[in-house]
Amino acid sequence: MASLYYWPKMWRDVGVYIRACDPCQRSKGPNALPPGLLHPLSVPSQPWESVCLDFLTDLPPSGDERYDTIMVVVCRLIKAAILVPTHRIASAEETVPLYRRFVTCKKGYQRQIVSDQDPRFVSKFWQTLHALSSTQLDFSTSGHHDTAGQAERMNRTIEEALRCLVEVKQTRWSEFLCNMEFAYNSSVHEGTSFSPFTLDIGRQAVAPPSLSLPSSVEQSFDAEDFLEGHRQMVAAATESLRAAQGIMTRYANRHRRPADGIQV
Repeated sequence: MASLYYWPKMWRDVGVYIRACDPCQRSKGPNALPPGLLHPLSVPSQPWESVCLDFLTDLPPSGDERYDTIMVVVCRLIKAAILVPTHRIASAEETVPLYRRFVTCKKGYQRQIVSDQDPRFVSKFWQTLHALSSTQLDFSTSGHHDTAGQAERMNRTIEEALRCLVEVKQTRWSEFLCNMEFAYNSSVHEGTSFSPFTLDIGRQAVAPPSLSLPSSVEQSFDAEDFLEGHRQMVAAATESLRAAQGIMTRYANRHRRPADGIQV
């Protein structure tokens, strides 16, 4: 057009026209940043108040029960993990007893469970059961897994460890799952600067080699000092997570823009 016509502020007028042209906008590929800023879930106020739940599937069948799936439960505050062998075809009715046995009976009821939209989690049975126990169920959006990302990152960690284990114990990995859980919960998490065991029970768990070593110092704990120290560790972990979330949000939103307004 510039080769044929000219008028003052011509480029501005052409730009306004193109942006208002519906066929033009629908035909062109998007050049803008993806819509929707990152809004991470709030940090829980206490351990096991909120968990992420996911399944690691399609593993080699293991043991007499032929387990091929791991149910992964991760506390969103202290990052502790619970790993439960199960089956991919297990229904919600079969999954609930497992969850109650390995999670609820040991850690109490959760106020919030974050998961993807697995058929087990969106079933009426699962939702009704947790509605009766006042547990809020939050689902990640399809194709957008930031919400339940903790359990999915845990899955990658398990997969890497299992890959080494399966090479030697291909049909017996379920027998060593508790050892893997213990090792993970004994390791310092970079997000909290503490191990999950320390934040959960107030001290590092005693590993088998440590049991054979004589204690060189007679330990004496004052109950109030112990509890106050544990509260301070949880508070420090909470602040570390909030700071990490702020950094993650700032970096993620550099490549995003606010979501488009939807008029109904």
